[in-house]
Amino acid sequence: DLTDSQTIDLGGRSLGRLLRAPFSRAHYVAALNVLTRASAPLRWMKLYLFDRGGYPCVADSATPTGRVTLDLTNKYDMKTFHEVFFREDYLCPNDIKVFVDIGANIGVASLYFLTRNDDAVGYLFEPDPKNVRRLSDILADHRARYELSDAAVGVEDGVVTLLTEPSGRFGTTLRDRAHPKSDGSVQVPLRDVNGLLAEILARHPRIDVLKIDIEGLEAPVLNHADRSLLKKVDLIVAECSGRELELPDHEIRQYGSVARCRRKAA
Repeated sequence: DLTDSQTIDLGGRSLGRLLRAPFSRAHYVAALNVLTRASAPLRWMKLYLFDRGGYPCVADSATPTGRVTLDLTNKYDMKTFHEVFFREDYLCPNDIKVFVDIGANIGVASLYFLTRNDDAVGYLFEPDPKNVRRLSDILADHRARYELSDAAVGVEDGVVTLLTEPSGRFGTTLRDRAHPKSDGSVQVPLRDVNGLLAEILARHPRIDVLKIDIEGLEAPVLNHADRSLLKKVDLIVAECSGRELELPDHEIRQYGSVARCRRKAA
């Protein structure tokens, strides 16, 4: 018998994951968005569901500011694009003004935020050098509307070792979370989350969206963040379980692997 950790030939997915899929609202959201936003929805579903298709290839989606296209180099790029633009893991209002992307990776989430409207500005933090290079290309048309720091984010300032792997999706500073295909390490600057939030809030009265995806450190970093700063953040989207978070000023709902934390009304 197949266990939940074993896979069958449907895009490399586990049997347990497949059996749970019909009960997940996120999959229906994604399917509807693929049909209405992708220029070739059948091709995309074949690529996503069965992992059938060569790379590189092009992904595209309609957005509030026009159609975006992205060159995909591997299946991880494809999954990220699907999660962000079609499954809407980081769903936010279209009138956002300021967002912060901690663990920006190759910039797909930031591209989503920047295409909600023509005025949103972002502050991005991504320590993996190869991701920074791709991010700069992907966000080239929006260069005037974001600032990028090549730093990791944690609970103190300093320098930290980032463990890297070929795809760039699973870089981490936690040795026990290192990917099986980790291919090296690099020393990167480390920023205390409180310092960077304070700097951004000195320039803007509020932060509309704070997205954080840092491979296992989301909850420790958010729980370390000063509550007086987080009170000025309307929406937090974190790649972790909401049960791990101590955010008394926010209502927390789980959407798949993402904890959506919305500031409570005053």
